[in-house]
Amino acid sequence: NKASFDCDRDRRSLREEFSSTSMLKYLQVDLTTINPTSIPLIKDILIAIKSLSYLKSLEITLPNAGHIAKECYYLVGVALSGLKRLKKLSIIFNVNDVLSDLTVKEIFASFRCISFVEEIEIIFKWSWWITDRRLKYIAHGLSALKNPKLLKLDLSGCKQITDKGIQSFSRYIRNSTCLESLSVNLWYLKECSSQSLEYLKQGIERYESIKTLALDLSHCKKIDDAGLEYLGDALLKLKFLKNFSLDLSFCEDITVYGVEALAKGIKELLSLETFEFKSASIRDDEFCSLIEAVKSLENVRDLDLNLSYNYFIENSGLLCLSETLERLTQLR
Repeated sequence: NKASFDCDRDRRSLREEFSSTSMLKYLQVDLTTINPTSIPLIKDILIAIKSLSYLKSLEITLPNAGHIAKECYYLVGVALSGLKRLKKLSIIFNVNDVLSDLTVKEIFASFRCISFVEEIEIIFKWSWWITDRRLKYIAHGLSALKNPKLLKLDLSGCKQITDKGIQSFSRYIRNSTCLESLSVNLWYLKECSSQSLEYLKQGIERYESIKTLALDLSHCKKIDDAGLEYLGDALLKLKFLKNFSLDLSFCEDITVYGVEALAKGIKELLSLETFEFKSASIRDDEFCSLIEAVKSLENVRDLDLNLSYNYFIENSGLLCLSETLERLTQLR
C-alpha cells in the first residue's frame, strides 16, 4: 500500500521499482529535493505516476521553475490523467514565475480525468505568477470534480490576485453541492477588497452542508466593515457549521460595526463546536462583541484565540472572556 523511493539512484532502477508497485495506493513525491540537472529523472517520475492506476492518495511538491523545464509541468497533467481511482490530491507549487497560461490551463484541465476526487489541496504560496486569468483556469479545473468534500486553496502572497480572480473561484464553489470543508488563504493579497468577501459569500451561503470553514484574510488592507457584513450574512445560512477559523490580523479598516455584523452571524451557528480567531488589531469593544456571540452558543467547547499585538484589549474584554470558561473543554 505504501512505498518510498530513493531518487538518487539511476533512472532504470527507478522505473523498475515503479513498475513493480502497480497496486500502490498512497504516494508522496517531493521533486524539490532532486538535483536541478536531473530533468530526465523528473520526467520519468511523472510519467511513472500515470501507471499507478490504483492510487488513492497523491501529494506532489513541484520545484521552482529554475530547477525544472516547462515541459515537466505539462507532464503533471499527463500523470494525473491516469489516476482514475484517486480520492485525495495535494499539489504544492513553489515560487515560480515562468509558467505560461497554456501550461496552467493544461495542468488543471486534467482534473476531468480525476473527477471522483473527494479531498483536494492546492498550495501556491508566494507564487507571483498566479494571475486572475490563471485562477480562472484553476477554478474551471475544479468544476470538473463531481463530489469534492474537502477543498483547501492557499493563495498566500499571490499579489497579482484581485477581486476578479476571487469571483472566478467563487463561481466554482456555487456548483460544489457536496462540499463539507472549505479553507481559503488570502494572506497578503493587497488588491483583494471587501468585494472578494461578497463573492465568497455568494458561493458559501448556498450550502448548508459545510461543516468546516477557514478563512485567512490577514494583511488584506482593503477589507473593511462591508466585508465582515458579507461574511456575517453568509454565516446565517450555515446551520451545520461545526468548525470556524478566521484571521483578521492587520485588517486596519475594520471597526466595531463590522465586528458586530460578524458577531450577528456567529450567533446563528447553533452547531458550532470550535471557534478559532486571530487578530492583531482588535479593540476592547470589538472583542467583547465577538466573545458575547460565542458565549451565546451552547455547543462551543473549543476556543482558540491569538491576540498577539493587541494593545487595546482591556479588563472588560478579559472579564467577558472569563465568563465563557465554564463551558469550554479546551482554551488556547
